Amino acid sequence: MVLATPFALGSVWAIIFAILATGYRLLVRRRLLEEERYLSQHLAGYDDYRQVTRYRLAPFIGRVRRMIAAPASWSLHPQLEQDTAAVGDLPLSRLLVNNDANYPWLLLVPRRPGAIEIIDLSEKDQSQLMIEIAHTSRALKDITACHKLNVAAIGNFVPQLHVHIIARERDDPSWPKPVWGTVPARTYDLAERGGFVAALRRELGIK
Repeated sequence: MVLATPFALGSVWAIIFAILATGYRLLVRRRLLEEERYLSQHLAGYDDYRQVTRYRLAPFIGRVRRMIAAPASWSLHPQLEQDTAAVGDLPLSRLLVNNDANYPWLLLVPRRPGAIEIIDLSEKDQSQLMIEIAHTSRALKDITACHKLNVAAIGNFVPQLHVHIIARERDDPSWPKPVWGTVPARTYDLAERGGFVAALRRELGIK
């Protein structure tokens, strides 16, 4: 229709304009398809967004690309830094050992800036977190042969999203109550903590 109308009118300038307009439309369409592929590959959660938003047009895509290239930085909350020792990084989360030697106590902290609740993560990251909780729980149970595992994401004092995975025994200082606020923390012997960290790294394949 865009090309047929100028020919019907017999206008040379209209024909030239129609050809240029058609070429521009094809160029824009190709560019949008390229941008869609780029965002799908590099922007977490974009595929989920595409499923619920049929019509999308992202102006200033160069700015979006710069945002993807330089995402907001993640850092461990200072309180968690103070209270734990690092085991290493899983695909999504940083694995930590709580410095309370009363219990074999681990924390998984997803490396996602601004995440406070599990629902703040993309669906892909939520699935990955569940996988990492399961793998870490299995490793902790294999190492400790514990009676029970306690798994919780609370965050009332430290807002940064983190998941506790705690090995419990019937004769531990807090059994059968939750571990929080029942007995004073006991400082790890460095050799004991080092052996625990090394065992976790072996079980989880962390270098």
